[in-house]
Amino acid sequence: MESFEIVIGIHSIIEALKNKKRVHNKLVSDEEGLVEIRSKIPKDIFDTLTVEIKTSHEVQEFGKRHYGKLGATFQRIPSNIFLLTARTKIYHRDILEQKILDGTFKKMIALDKVTDVNNIGAIIRTAAFYGVDAIIFARKGEFTLNPTIIRIASGGIEHVTLFQSSNLSKLIDNLQEMGVTCVGLSENATSDSDVDSIKKHGNPICLVMGAEDSGISNAVGRILKSTLALKASGQITTLNVSVATAVVMEKFWGKQ
Repeated sequence: MESFEIVIGIHSIIEALKNKKRVHNKLVSDEEGLVEIRSKIPKDIFDTLTVEIKTSHEVQEFGKRHYGKLGATFQRIPSNIFLLTARTKIYHRDILEQKILDGTFKKMIALDKVTDVNNIGAIIRTAAFYGVDAIIFARKGEFTLNPTIIRIASGGIEHVTLFQSSNLSKLIDNLQEMGVTCVGLSENATSDSDVDSIKKHGNPICLVMGAEDSGISNAVGRILKSTLALKASGQITTLNVSVATAVVMEKFWGKQ
């Protein structure tokens, strides 16, 4: 597995460059892209960068080779600029549980086999907007972020801690035992009227969102003690998972 990550999208690049925890390899850009990024980041940050200036065509070809090294499907690099940087750290459950016990983490989201990269990126971006502390991915094997997720997250990756669990049902069971209120979004739930009472308890909250096609898995559904449904007021009765996640985040963490 390669040790680098490709960051594309101006907003994502800017937030990555501002993240002091990241170790950068180089910024690859044409002249126009370099002017744009230079105007949007502090001089002291820019001066520490290794910059490689290429023609627009060369940026695309150079980027395509690096996509290949990551096993990622190449799409044209926007604004002819990308950042090669160290991979985003994906943590495991021991760190998550420690952060909950010490009171650091209060807002969490668990994605139960959500796989669409556009949805994942949008959820990360919205989670950063709402100040979510952690996003948990239910995945087996090594999980890494691809350039599309990073671009769509629009810098959100720099502000949310990412975790991976190979057994989400067991993890949720443990979180509930630790006092975390885990709430699953399910169309089979009878009501969403418990939101206010859940918030009043003041416990850490983990919102559990299911896969795009099948919803929350049976294994996870059996463990959850709290579920809610979003009731439609119009003719369309379902929502894209990233939009549904945003609606639920607003219910729990939006400023009233």
